[in-house]
Amino acid sequence: MIDRALNLSSPAFRLFAMRQLGLLALLVAGISPRAMAGTWTPLVRSAPGGVNLMIQLSDGTIAAAQNDGSTIGRGWFRLTPDIHGSFINGTWSVLGSMIDSRLYYSSALLQDGRLFVAGGEYGTGASKSEIYDPLTNIWTANPIPTTVLNPAATSPVTGGAQAFLDSMAKITANGSVLISPVAPRTSGGTVLYNPNTNTWTNGPRLFRGSYQDEASWVKLPDDSILTIDPFGTNSERYIPATNTWINDGIVPVSLYDPFGFELGAAFLLPNGKAFFLGSTGHTAIYTPTGTTSPGTWIAGPDIPGSHGTPDAPAAMMVNGNILCAVSAIPTSGNHFPSPTSFYEYDYVANAFTAVNGPTGPTDNISSFEAAMLVLPDGGVLYSHFGSQLYVYTPTGAPLTAGKPVINTITSNLDGSYHLTGTGLNGISEGAGYGDDLQMDSNYPLVRLTSGTNVYYARTFSWSRTSVMTGAAIVTTEFRVPQSLQGGTYSLYVVANGIPSDPVTFSAITDCNNNGIPDATDIANATSPDCNANAIPDECDVPPICPTCADCNHDMIPDICQVPPICPNCLDCDANHIPDSCEIDCNANAIPDACDVAAHTSPDCQQDGVPDECQIPPLCPTCKDCNHNNIPDACDITAHTSLDCQANNIPDECELPPLCPTCPDCNSNNIPDACDILSHFSPDCQADSIPDECQLPPLCPTCADCNHNNVPDSCDVNLGTVPDCNQDGIPDACQTNPSLCGGSCLADCDHNLVPDSCQLVGSFSRQSPNLSPFVQPNPQTYLLTSPPVAAAGDVTLTFKAVADIDSASEFVNISVNGIGLGNVFTTSGFTCPLANTTTLTCAAATWNAAVAGGNALITMQPNALVDGLCSGASYISVKVDYATTEGDCNTNGILDACELASGTVDDCNANGRPDSCDIQDNLLTDLDHDGRADQCGCGAFCHGDLDLDAMIDGRDITPFMNCIAGHNLSINDCGCADMNNDNRLNNADVQAFVTELLTNPTLQCP
Repeated sequence: MIDRALNLSSPAFRLFAMRQLGLLALLVAGISPRAMAGTWTPLVRSAPGGVNLMIQLSDGTIAAAQNDGSTIGRGWFRLTPDIHGSFINGTWSVLGSMIDSRLYYSSALLQDGRLFVAGGEYGTGASKSEIYDPLTNIWTANPIPTTVLNPAATSPVTGGAQAFLDSMAKITANGSVLISPVAPRTSGGTVLYNPNTNTWTNGPRLFRGSYQDEASWVKLPDDSILTIDPFGTNSERYIPATNTWINDGIVPVSLYDPFGFELGAAFLLPNGKAFFLGSTGHTAIYTPTGTTSPGTWIAGPDIPGSHGTPDAPAAMMVNGNILCAVSAIPTSGNHFPSPTSFYEYDYVANAFTAVNGPTGPTDNISSFEAAMLVLPDGGVLYSHFGSQLYVYTPTGAPLTAGKPVINTITSNLDGSYHLTGTGLNGISEGAGYGDDLQMDSNYPLVRLTSGTNVYYARTFSWSRTSVMTGAAIVTTEFRVPQSLQGGTYSLYVVANGIPSDPVTFSAITDCNNNGIPDATDIANATSPDCNANAIPDECDVPPICPTCADCNHDMIPDICQVPPICPNCLDCDANHIPDSCEIDCNANAIPDACDVAAHTSPDCQQDGVPDECQIPPLCPTCKDCNHNNIPDACDITAHTSLDCQANNIPDECELPPLCPTCPDCNSNNIPDACDILSHFSPDCQADSIPDECQLPPLCPTCADCNHNNVPDSCDVNLGTVPDCNQDGIPDACQTNPSLCGGSCLADCDHNLVPDSCQLVGSFSRQSPNLSPFVQPNPQTYLLTSPPVAAAGDVTLTFKAVADIDSASEFVNISVNGIGLGNVFTTSGFTCPLANTTTLTCAAATWNAAVAGGNALITMQPNALVDGLCSGASYISVKVDYATTEGDCNTNGILDACELASGTVDDCNANGRPDSCDIQDNLLTDLDHDGRADQCGCGAFCHGDLDLDAMIDGRDITPFMNCIAGHNLSINDCGCADMNNDNRLNNADVQAFVTELLTNPTLQCP
């Protein structure tokens, strides 16, 4: 019972109320308040370069692939925790480089502790594989038979070369690597690599064929592998017992986005279900049956804030929550949005909680530019592809269900140990991403502690690669590090950051395997220990200690050959490497780094290499084109030399005399290409030659006929001046006397267009749809009075809807009874589709056929073209050809010029010589004298019907014939039109009689 009144205005109550309202809001929003956000901590030391993919090695160190940004790389680094087991305070070292360059590829840690990689979406390793051995620090090529993957052959899935590319991969129950190439040898093909026999074989075919591009795979407790098929909602599973892929359930929501077709990570949850994150912002949860029967899918909670996972890292943390990196849901205009936000997914509450990023509320990158890895100490290592990495430390205790149990530890004859227990593989695969980055870590690590000191043994030969193995006995071998001193330690097995309870472990080290404890070897001086670290020197150098330094291979640790252990030894840059092992490119017995530090050698690029070593002769392939003993790149960086093309070559080296063949046509000491790039000189032809160098006087043979400082070819090509005959010379330069002098082309109408360009016209005529079109009835189209003279081939285009769907059905074409051939002779055309075909007729054939003035085109279907299309059938024809309309009388002189000079008649003033009108039946010439009857007497006088220059009795008969309308053969009835009113009637008779009676022998003027 409350015995005092609640003060509603007190600060304590307000704080209480705010907290309760906050919890209520979170619950209403579907976001779990169960777990508080963890903390982000930057690593104290930056990596030597950018990092993307991170792999947990079995000795407790981290292998990190070098990729600055999203560049394609070969390099790898190692992150080693400090003596107290802190990765935040860890140190970086450089590992051996891969043989091939890669970005986005398959990766897996093999059961013997070696690192396997295959493929690469980018780089030289698309169809190749190689393996890294941490004991030797060497990458070895892993050849693939062409019967499994042949890069010289085409993949039926992608149409490109067969290749892994950014393929998915998992370690199977028997330790083999199962890979699904993106460009497989056969549709749905997978491959298997067995590291125990070092053999490649073709794997089982995917249930639906095709490929697993952009997919995510989840290993289930029964060792089957679950996937959602790209790019839909079908799922399938790999069953290791039968080595087959089988069909599984339908996913209730779409997880692949429709733009980049991406997907996020997928996980086995602590409750045994699988959880998939979608690029669309949806999630899905799968409950397995544990048999080959399909499991069941349900929709999970949508990612809050309209976020999705278009390629995005996530990690199963020791408290059971999943740390997720997400971005905005992709759109058609932005497949990979930024920035990246972060959530924790709580599988118990089935909800998301927003958390900050490593540098603020968000990380200003796209989510595909990040990677995660679960660390042995329970943190999550995070990289955003740069050199600064971070650790996310979650709140809450590790899940008891994920805690390994140690049963026994026994010694092996070779000095290693055999450990048995349960749960050694953990209850998840650790961190995930999707197809581009794979960093499964479901294998046991062995951690030894003494006070605050932490050491990791190297595990190998794990008996299982499963998850959630329950009460099944799992084994692993391990070997303690050479640096471990004899004594008593607490030993833990760690699975994905969750440690077992400790057991006491007594370490007796015999690193050189001579049957004598190391401490006794050192005490008896049978083994030296120059640095007094309780490790015999032969064990403090490779190969027994792969990470130790012995640069000169004299079996003495480098640390013993530099001060202060060796006061008289040289280590000028105090990097604990003897000077004799350092690079000395100029052979002056001083390490390059010291030459640079002491300024005895310049280093203009600040890359630690003396300048003299980056120019000939010390570097024959290096560039010092101006011979000033400074690398070209430094000349450019220091602006002592210009590089207008930004091609890392000083401009003076791209000009004579340093480059006798380099062009500087305008002699302005600027490379021609730079003149053009800076728009100082135009280059209208885009041939990398400034225009002024293609004009007189720089080019005496070049043409600029119109003197506009533009090459004639540019004037023509750009269409700024006409070139009707397409000879590359502007028309004005061929017709304007001031430009062409005495060699001008004919331009009778003085329009600055060569007459030759105006002699040709065109004719085009289209018929209507002529229907119906079935055998035996043809369809015809009449061209009335077409121009007779075709200057080139005539094209007849036919369009038809008809029963012409086989090669035996066709249409015969003729013009004025002259056959031109058959059309629609190819099978495949039928109702109700309209089909088009063309027929070409030679000009001579056409002109002969239509010489009579009209063209009757007949389209005759053959006997097999029946009424299948019924009334919907039709055919049409279009006629196109070039004509001589600009010179209708084909005398080589423009009609317009002949008309202007009066050398031809145009009595009807239609702009066309009468002779052409007569030829085309537009005017009559009944007396065949070459002059149109309608055009009067012309140069003769009215009444002189016989055209003898006199009006007399001989004109009476022809005059009367004209009046009567008789057909005349030689006379011009125009002279019978006495009053010149274009009509012959009684008025003309009266005038003719008057003229004849008044002047019976009138002499015409």
